[in-house]
Amino acid sequence: MKTFVTGATGFIGSTVTGRLLDRGEELKLLVRPESDVRRIQGLDVEVVEGDIRDASKMAGALKGCDRVYHVAGLYRLFGDQELFDQVNVQGAVNVIRAAKAAGVERVVYTSSVAAVGAAPDHGLADEETEWNLDSLGIPYVTSKWRAEQRAVEEAGEDLELVVVNPAGPIGAGDFNPTPTGHIVLQYLRGKMPFVPVALNNFVDVDDVAEGHLRAMDKGRAGQRYILGGHNMTTKELLDAAARVTGLRRPWALPYLFAYLGGLAGQLFVQGVLRRPCMLNLANVRLLRQRFFFSIDKARNELGWDPGSIETALAKSAHWFCENGYVSKRRSRKILARLEGEAK
Repeated sequence: MKTFVTGATGFIGSTVTGRLLDRGEELKLLVRPESDVRRIQGLDVEVVEGDIRDASKMAGALKGCDRVYHVAGLYRLFGDQELFDQVNVQGAVNVIRAAKAAGVERVVYTSSVAAVGAAPDHGLADEETEWNLDSLGIPYVTSKWRAEQRAVEEAGEDLELVVVNPAGPIGAGDFNPTPTGHIVLQYLRGKMPFVPVALNNFVDVDDVAEGHLRAMDKGRAGQRYILGGHNMTTKELLDAAARVTGLRRPWALPYLFAYLGGLAGQLFVQGVLRRPCMLNLANVRLLRQRFFFSIDKARNELGWDPGSIETALAKSAHWFCENGYVSKRRSRKILARLEGEAK
């Protein structure tokens, strides 16, 4: 049996790839020519160059494969809607169509909790929540919802498709830091003394990878599974990071100040300098959404149960420090604390 993985050089995709190799699967990885391949160097895998936006390339790449993990996607909180739609939406369509043409048995598609929607004021969002984030106008968020809808439509009844919706992943191997990893990294660098009190869900990337494998083995075709971890504010996340690393806890930043920062980013950085900026009004409005999720379905049907957020943060901090993302002085302090806690 041969398994095909897209996005294998990314944070989640490389972790999924590692887990698949650990259990002895024969792998074929799709890699863009310009990708950073450090995550997959030296692995006993077949590599094919290509881009999920190239439908003709996808048709040939999947030949001979029995299973597919479509993990590739554009994950950042700024950019043009057209590019997000090309990569996330049309890319998903191309992969699903190619999988059907190649006679693939089963596909696990990596969506996002952004495609699930925000939780009600007093409760948790789950797999049946009606999507409610269109008014935010955030290209990534909109594209992930569109992509999941199209993937399910394209699969129809002819292909077994299981959708997984990961929350914010944290852990080792975040080479090009994801938005979640960027928060942790900036805190480790001492550049986040203040943090907005956003309501989010964070999860160990190793648990996310395990959830992918369980979705392939146990997930029901046509169903989606939220791979979330811990419902907490960003302030609570970094408070946990402080306990793990021994660094100073950040102060909570009132929403008004976050709004003013977003306004400045949008008017000056985007408007005057014409540069992309993650701190803009759309993303500040995202802070007011309640991204708290139930993971009961994944627990009950997949037997999946995520570990502690402190473990994920320790792995993330250790990896960032060991790989030169944090100054040597701060790294020594953080690593000494982490190694002391591990004894």
